[in-house]
Amino acid sequence: MIYRFLGISLILLLAACNDRGSSGASSDTDSLTKKDSVPATPETTIQLKPAGMDSSALLKASYDILTAIKAKDYNRVASFIDPLLGVRLSPAAYVDTTVSKPLQADRFIQLSQDKTKHKWGVQQGETGNEVLMTFSEYFSKHVYSADFLTAPRHGVDMRIGNGNGLNNLRDIYRGKDFHFTEFHFPGFDSKYSGMDWQSLRLVFRMEMAVPKLVCIVHDQWEI
Repeated sequence: MIYRFLGISLILLLAACNDRGSSGASSDTDSLTKKDSVPATPETTIQLKPAGMDSSALLKASYDILTAIKAKDYNRVASFIDPLLGVRLSPAAYVDTTVSKPLQADRFIQLSQDKTKHKWGVQQGETGNEVLMTFSEYFSKHVYSADFLTAPRHGVDMRIGNGNGLNNLRDIYRGKDFHFTEFHFPGFDSKYSGMDWQSLRLVFRMEMAVPKLVCIVHDQWEI
């Protein structure tokens, strides 16, 4: 009887220990779960690109071009222009080929030094106003309208900014040799709830794995 009593006591004691151990493990797990559920700090830059695509050459060329534009080094920008197709400048997502004619590198440089107002296109939206500006004015408002070098989002062959304007980029630049990068600000003033977003797209033709600039497209929500 004594041995039976000691055996039962030992079993009860082990069960109690297991319960306490299980309770402690559960508590640790709950603690880890709560800790892991804290939202991670978002990346400074969000990059979007098709799976399996090597975007390094496109992004390097894009950052070099943006750096040159910011510094107003238009000779440097011209060095990236496609010698075959030239470069188009579009103030809106819809590239109007009747107005936006391809510029060869030498013509691009000439315009960068020209103080004459030129027609660059028509604004989308309800206004439909002509974009009549000097080269410098155009680049300030319809190219480097924000510091796109520090844009929080950028992508390759993926449209990020999606507004109310038509986008015919892929209708004009079709085929496996054409790619584009996009640099995007989702907004600047919270009171506009993101309606003040802006994007800049750089379109390239790949020639022997070297990106050649064929179009610069500015996009934003149109009134």
